[in-house]
Amino acid sequence: MSNKVANPVKQMPAHQSWKSMKQRCNNPNNASYKYYGSKGIKVCQRWQNSFQHFLEDMGERPPNTTLDRKDSNKDYTPANCKWSTDIEQHNNTSLNVVIDGLTLSQHARANNMSIECLRARMMRGATFKEAISKQPRAYHKTKAKPSRAK
Repeated sequence: MSNKVANPVKQMPAHQSWKSMKQRCNNPNNASYKYYGSKGIKVCQRWQNSFQHFLEDMGERPPNTTLDRKDSNKDYTPANCKWSTDIEQHNNTSLNVVIDGLTLSQHARANNMSIECLRARMMRGATFKEAISKQPRAYHKTKAKPSRAK
């Protein structure tokens, strides 16, 4: 049996986020390195070797959040990082289309429609205003036609 006691700092959610951030930026063998380190995203000097500094700047990670960069093209720094929910994270990617300050997903949610419906309308040639102004079609089950006897 091991008498080893777990380090309480290493059990903190913020510590896991700090370690993961450093791995994404510094370790070419990390699966996410291609999205961070290989694109030049770095961890600031203050945080690179000091979890204590990271914790002082960010505080403990609130439940149901992850570390997020406000500008996804900039480094991990105190001025560019915050704790975000999954929805906030997904709205902050370089792949999003932003119209009038909102992503397509945000527009779809605000108009009670699915993002898939909004995208499909735009892919079929509707302008954004046309696509967002139409009410989504109600789903109707098709009735089975009676089979014909031969």
